[in-house]
Amino acid sequence: MYQVHLSDEERQELHRRAHEPGVRPRTRDRLEMVRLSDAGGSVPQIARHLKMCEQSVRQWIKAYLERGFDALSDQPPVGRTSRLTPAIREAVRQEFAKGDRIWTAQQVAEWIAEQFGVEVSVSHLRRLLRRWKLSYKRTSRSVRHKQKPEEVAAKQTELEASEKKGEQGLLDFYHSDEVGFAMTLPVCYSWTLEGTRLCVPYEAPQGRRVNGIGAYCTHGVEAGRFIYELCASLPKNTAKKQRKTPEEQAAKHGLRVEQVGTIDGERFVRFVWKTAGRPEIYPEGWQRERPMVFVVDNYSVHKCERVQQELEAFAAAGITLFFLPSYSPEMSGIEPIWHDVKHHQMTRRSYEILGELFQAVEEALARKANELMAAPSKPAISFRAAA
Repeated sequence: MYQVHLSDEERQELHRRAHEPGVRPRTRDRLEMVRLSDAGGSVPQIARHLKMCEQSVRQWIKAYLERGFDALSDQPPVGRTSRLTPAIREAVRQEFAKGDRIWTAQQVAEWIAEQFGVEVSVSHLRRLLRRWKLSYKRTSRSVRHKQKPEEVAAKQTELEASEKKGEQGLLDFYHSDEVGFAMTLPVCYSWTLEGTRLCVPYEAPQGRRVNGIGAYCTHGVEAGRFIYELCASLPKNTAKKQRKTPEEQAAKHGLRVEQVGTIDGERFVRFVWKTAGRPEIYPEGWQRERPMVFVVDNYSVHKCERVQQELEAFAAAGITLFFLPSYSPEMSGIEPIWHDVKHHQMTRRSYEILGELFQAVEEALARKANELMAAPSKPAISFRAAA
């Protein structure tokens, strides 16, 4: 009969080995056999507890009694040494890190054969790449290579200074941007049945699109507030003579005439005033209770003549337009909101009627606005409590 009797030091060593990061489940089971035997368990009792055969339990307890803890670890596998040496693995990682091209498993296998003269099957290489902690993912696009680092750093410093004032309740800090929704939304991910791919029917835009402009307060008393406006664009009429009224054209697409339009300088100016809270009938010299910083990108509408004409009035009312550096969408606090709505909130991915798309976008944005207001930043909560 095999029975283990551990000293205090050996029990501490067993506990350390059983809880060290990366220990294999099989090794942990063998350590548990030793612990249970030290606690007085017999081989049949341990086997029933661990749901193993008695022969295996007896084998590992005997191995421990003869050679100690080292006997419980898996031994190095026997067989031919892999020709894909650590040096080749590191070379592959460095080649991937360059990020200047895409790679398929077939191309990696050809590159290894060309550089090191080692032939490897594509299926086996795929398994090895995963084992090497490398992954096969969709690519993404970026415009950061066009940025001017000095300009980005300077703007980032200004943003952080304004955000701190917002956290102190001295101003309201809004991020604003435009967004567009096509009849068929971008490809995204979805859970589905194994072995199948969710297929979304494609609907050609044909000039149909829902455009929006929004603003999200990230810092300040109004933090968490998300405001937006939508308008729909219709196919261009190429006929020399208009045969339908604007109302009839809108109704043809399931819309009201006031829902049709474009985002131009006039609409942008009205939206800034709406975000600032200026009423439709306002006294001369109206000002906000707190200054408002309105962060926008360098879209031509934001710098058009109509906006330039309004800058003096904006300044008098306590509104400042803050322009992000060129090619820096990652600095906009509203971009993640657009992405979430477009890729996750809108579960139906394709529409045949423009009016249905308009309604779906409106509903998704309304849900998002409620979510953001229900979970604002901590500074906003404290400011509202004090208000």
